[in-house]
Amino acid sequence: MCVAAAQNTILWTTNYYTVTGASAREIRSSLTRSRPRQVETGMDAATRWRLEWSFTTQLGPSGCRCTGFTTRTLITVILPRWTPPTNSPPDAALRAHWSRYQAGLGAHELGHAQLALAAAAELHKHVKELETLGESADCAALERRLNQAGQRVLDHYGKLEKDYDAKTRHGVTQGASFP
Repeated sequence: MCVAAAQNTILWTTNYYTVTGASAREIRSSLTRSRPRQVETGMDAATRWRLEWSFTTQLGPSGCRCTGFTTRTLITVILPRWTPPTNSPPDAALRAHWSRYQAGLGAHELGHAQLALAAAAELHKHVKELETLGESADCAALERRLNQAGQRVLDHYGKLEKDYDAKTRHGVTQGASFP
């Protein structure tokens, strides 16, 4: 159906917000105060992603076929970055705790980003499967099928994300808990 090669473009951005403090309590307070509005209340980090697709179709003698298919996966990760005070350096235990927390938070957000990439791959797979059905009677029907496939993938991966957060307790099981 899509005779042209399919393509996926990935735009991945990681944004950091600054957190300060010399104790776990001060850092927790700074996390709460400094969290950008794009981060859900009660969470210290977020990954937002969007999967966009476009295609071209062409009507031929035996029906309509897809002549090109592309996706664009946009991923934005928002993470805290602790800037310890220079006048009274925090103890080694606090630094170690922050390091474990940041690693766990990063691992959790990476899991969300991987779901975005998997969604794009899944959509490409569905489009390839549509190819095996041959040409469609008309372009409107083919376009509907392509868009429905995309929406089904988005719905499925939206559910997988909720399940992932429930399973990991929003990253707590991965070490994303501070203090």
